[in-house]
Amino acid sequence: MTADERRALDAALAALPERLRLVLALRFLTEPGWTLKQLGERLGLSYQRVAQLQGRALWLVGWRLRELVAPSPPVAGDGIPELAVRMLSLRKLTVMRRHRRGAKGRKDE
Repeated sequence: MTADERRALDAALAALPERLRLVLALRFLTEPGWTLKQLGERLGLSYQRVAQLQGRALWLVGWRLRELVAPSPPVAGDGIPELAVRMLSLRKLTVMRRHRRGAKGRKDE
């Protein structure tokens, strides 16, 4: 993930309402990711409602990322949520790699 992609993703996540940002952070940016059921229990919602919130959040993040990358109006089926999932996955991998490198450095000390 490039620095520009990371900044775009961070900006897209920051633009979300707090609850939607929390859903994406706990589902995609933690290890292991929370289940819909776990999120529902934390938020006091059904897992079906959490799935709806996740879908909305992914669409909003994907829309924002698409505006930043290729500003053109989206059309049905153009992969907006998939773009968001791909970017969130890359962000998680970047954080995990950074964490592992830091842990290796501490072991050697």
